[in-house]
Amino acid sequence: MRPSRLNDLPSPPPGKTGWPWDEEAVELPDRMPDGSQWPKISIVTPSYNQGQYLEETIRSVLLQGYPNLEYIIIDGGSTDNSVEIIQKYDQFLRFWKSASDRGQADAINQGFTRASGTVVAFINSDDYYLPRALASVAKQMVLQDAGWCVSAVKGQHEPPARMELMPLRIPHSVRQVVTRDYVVPQPGMFFSSTILDVVGTFDRDLHYCFDHGWICRAVAGGHVPGMVDAITAVYRLQPASKTMRQGIEFLRENIEIATDVLGELNSTDTQEVQKVVGMWRANYAMQSAWDKAISQGTLHGIWALLTAVGRRPGLFLYRSTVTSFLRLVGKLVFGARTGNRPKDA
Repeated sequence: MRPSRLNDLPSPPPGKTGWPWDEEAVELPDRMPDGSQWPKISIVTPSYNQGQYLEETIRSVLLQGYPNLEYIIIDGGSTDNSVEIIQKYDQFLRFWKSASDRGQADAINQGFTRASGTVVAFINSDDYYLPRALASVAKQMVLQDAGWCVSAVKGQHEPPARMELMPLRIPHSVRQVVTRDYVVPQPGMFFSSTILDVVGTFDRDLHYCFDHGWICRAVAGGHVPGMVDAITAVYRLQPASKTMRQGIEFLRENIEIATDVLGELNSTDTQEVQKVVGMWRANYAMQSAWDKAISQGTLHGIWALLTAVGRRPGLFLYRSTVTSFLRLVGKLVFGARTGNRPKDA
């Protein structure tokens, strides 16, 4: 199957230059270096109101020069120009749809269900792949016979625009995963279709940490990732991204995931995980109280914090809980000058 080339695609918008606008990856030979066929790779993009970035994502997938590729886009009913952009590339897509869904994990799962590749991945609609990323992934997954692989990625901070290599630390134990003592940037995750059959797809009830939840299940089942020796993607960190917006929701889902796997740990690991989860709960109570104080008034913030402590008295053992309580009371009695949000526990 001939890969899409630059001349095949619609012209880029005016002023757009460089990769993947007027540059393309070198077209790969029909077969891998050992003479075997390139594994079929299925890429899924979940999309919702990211029209300003979506076309860059699409072109970065299609211009890989990869000879055995299928691309699927699941849009959640965008109200910006996303559908118009997707329609421009309709002939190059295996499938696309635009309809309401249950969130990002649900959209990705829908795409994975339709995917027929032996290697599957998803790239969000505000991130993009770097040239020859898929070739590097295919070679490493075949060489290592890995159930799933991870790679380094670059982080692009906006604004101001600056690029840096993001850390990568592969998880080797359930304790390491549950306590977040690892770093696997999402755009650098690639799965075999077999591992998805074994571990399952993403939990649709998780909206911020569904990839972390999947990694917990995979490592708990003995499936440690392989390593792709390449920088495969750019992870855009911009104000509208979920990573930048909803720290408190990330905390809540981390606590939920950790609580679910506590029963699978040995006694030593359980104690360590419980210590970390306790700190997360204290930080969650603190952030929730301050959010309540800001949105509904200081008394509501104090009541929210006392309610949380009533449910879990141990929260008052953490500095952030005590400091939050004192500062909220100070804010109530003396005014806004004493009402600064404290640091985490």
